Amino acid sequence: MKLFNRDQRLPVYADKIAVKKVIAGKLGDDWMIPTLWSGDDPGKIPFAELTPPYVIKTNQGSGTNYFVHRGEDVELDKIRGLVGKWLRSNQGIYCYEWHYLAIRAGILIEPILTVAGKMPPDFKFYVFNGKAHFIEVDIDRFTDSRNMFFDTNWQRQQFSLGRRPRACIEIRRPPHLSNMIAAAEAIGGEFSFARVDLYDLPQGPKFGEVTFFPGGGQEVFNPPEVDRLFGDLWKLPRCELSALAKPAKSRGYVLLKWPLY
Repeated sequence: MKLFNRDQRLPVYADKIAVKKVIAGKLGDDWMIPTLWSGDDPGKIPFAELTPPYVIKTNQGSGTNYFVHRGEDVELDKIRGLVGKWLRSNQGIYCYEWHYLAIRAGILIEPILTVAGKMPPDFKFYVFNGKAHFIEVDIDRFTDSRNMFFDTNWQRQQFSLGRRPRACIEIRRPPHLSNMIAAAEAIGGEFSFARVDLYDLPQGPKFGEVTFFPGGGQEVFNPPEVDRLFGDLWKLPRCELSALAKPAKSRGYVLLKWPLY
């Protein structure tokens, strides 16, 4: 799917700026994290008009985040140089994810989300053919990242993903879980698979992002046999299967000459 599916919706949904309009149309503006500023030139970021705390990120990258918690964190040359480097790079290069290369690079600035002074857990809903099956919960993402999995009844699962250790703390059922499941299924239901990331705040849930190939499709479950559990849930509709059915010569061309869009 990553190498041969050319669904033209993927670049829009993966674009952290463009996707906001799409999701607001589905869920409403209350689900959106406010945009403090967006643009494509690091030199035009209006630091004098921004009040910390906020985060500076790029719309086509992963892990491209600069957190400004207080005024002294605003190091102009450092930030502009770092963001400029991010804009010249692209997530699509590293794991052959063509849809990121179809995104025009941009800068997005949002307020930092906090609950009781801490960054909230990241709830990642794995939606297959319109139904959420598992929820990955990431905690302390930028300090001591750990994850755990639950089913939609909030029963803890005995596996984790990637090299991050499995969290050994109790995570209570989020207050707005049923609303988040419904939202994730509304968003992910347009695709045979999508991971929909949400946050649960006291005032209500917020949309984070949509990911189609978590970890570039290269992260390993622990234990590894859980990969079969997730794979069996992914039922490709006939239209997607036919789109992937390319002759061998064409397959080689896509691999060597990507991206094609």
